[in-house]
Amino acid sequence: MITPKSFSVGEKYHKISGLYKRDEKGHFTGEFSKPEFEYLYHSSWEWTEKVDGTNMRIKLSNGGFEIRGKSDKSQLVPDLISNITKMMMTDEASKAWKLDLTSHTPMTLYGEGYGPGIQKDGGRYRADKGFILFDVLRGGRFLERQLVEEIAVDLNIPIVPHVMSGSIAVAIEYLTASPFSIVTQMGMYSRVMEGLVGIPTVPLYNQWGERVIVKLKLKDHGTMWMVWGKAGELVEFKVRSAPETEAMKE
Repeated sequence: MITPKSFSVGEKYHKISGLYKRDEKGHFTGEFSKPEFEYLYHSSWEWTEKVDGTNMRIKLSNGGFEIRGKSDKSQLVPDLISNITKMMMTDEASKAWKLDLTSHTPMTLYGEGYGPGIQKDGGRYRADKGFILFDVLRGGRFLERQLVEEIAVDLNIPIVPHVMSGSIAVAIEYLTASPFSIVTQMGMYSRVMEGLVGIPTVPLYNQWGERVIVKLKLKDHGTMWMVWGKAGELVEFKVRSAPETEAMKE
């Protein structure tokens, strides 16, 4: 029996692999990056939007919280820290996480810091810098999506949207069918979705106890062509599927 790898509260987020291995020039090869991706290629997966930001975590323990970047050495800009602190200190959020800590073990909220000045076109997500949740660690295990959604509601914080259910093949087809970011539609302008993150509909672990989880970036699976208007609106957008992706779906 496979024992899932256990994580410590506050530990940095694990790596999410792309679908295929790359050559020395960064191009896809014909080989899957992990054997489980090939085995589960046509199985059912759950897909959420991948937000283009900076990886972050919020550690909740001992009656308080700590805001950290991807690693303990990561430098976060002051206004991002300030906005997240305000988010966690609202009456609703403060009551929710303090209550949770009295009835459960400490937990870590994983998400993206996003907004103006964070990655290219970050300002198209929202008017100011903020935090959007995508995973929660509690008791050494990652929680299922339903529980993550409940925590987001209790804390009144944004969460990456569930985009679709389907196989990896179907997800790639969706990603190259001119998708706009759902997160951006909640904000100011139009923006193309950066990509998708998927886990099997039934959560699985590989032989080393690692989560089975994959990321698909639009720039890896298609060529984008965009035209922006004077007011910052997206006037025209097209995607051409990458030839290697089409070949690998055979």
